[in-house]
Amino acid sequence: MSVAEEGLRDRRPDVPPRVVGPHAAPEIIIDLREGSPVFDTGDVTRLPWYQARWQRAIKRAIDITLAVLLILVTAPIVLFSCLAIMIESPGNPFYRQDRCGLVGRNFRILKLRTMIPKADRMLSEVQREAMRQGWSTVDAPAFKSAQDPRITKVGRILRRLCIDELPQVLNILSGDMSFVGPRPLVWPEADALGQNFFLRHAMRPGVTCTWQVSDRSQVSWEQRIAMDIEYIESWSLWLDLKLLAKTVPAVLSGRGAY
Repeated sequence: MSVAEEGLRDRRPDVPPRVVGPHAAPEIIIDLREGSPVFDTGDVTRLPWYQARWQRAIKRAIDITLAVLLILVTAPIVLFSCLAIMIESPGNPFYRQDRCGLVGRNFRILKLRTMIPKADRMLSEVQREAMRQGWSTVDAPAFKSAQDPRITKVGRILRRLCIDELPQVLNILSGDMSFVGPRPLVWPEADALGQNFFLRHAMRPGVTCTWQVSDRSQVSWEQRIAMDIEYIESWSLWLDLKLLAKTVPAVLSGRGAY
């Protein structure tokens, strides 16, 4: 199977197919929208991410090593959290959601469930109420609010401590994510990026990145995307290590986490 065919196979059914070049380095990208091919001429292979192969190999080795260690250390925390979730809100303690990954490939992110079951079906209703009440705190097309009624009591604690993100180590081991990289967007957010789509997804998505160690939910949508693109354009292993170091105090402070 060619890389192009694999990209078509892995896409989400209701998302326009995107065909990328070999080794996830999209020298030529075709975006088929409404039956008309659109060629993206941006040469993302100039980015440090594509030029420094040995640094990419080290980054991947660090991801795998840290993921294995984190699984061993946090397994009791995840187990206890699962029990707490099911006691308060019966149902599957894990939550899976389609996200946009490297060069627009679809993957399913894994998290601990922090909302009531079938919360996704209530999103439109909650968004309307948020606009009416004025308590949506993230610019469109993103939506996140401390007043979201779908979040459970246990879920608020898990979110504040970022425990709900721990299962994503499995996404890292599978190669869909990295520890450091732009946060994976849900598809409505990704498709709203327009001409920034391919540059924003030129790297594997991550658990933490620049805006995550800033004010998190207090950062506007435009600022988030600008920070992500700046990270991609200036990537280095040293930058990753600095962001990992800043993530610890950011998590402990709980600022902007809800």
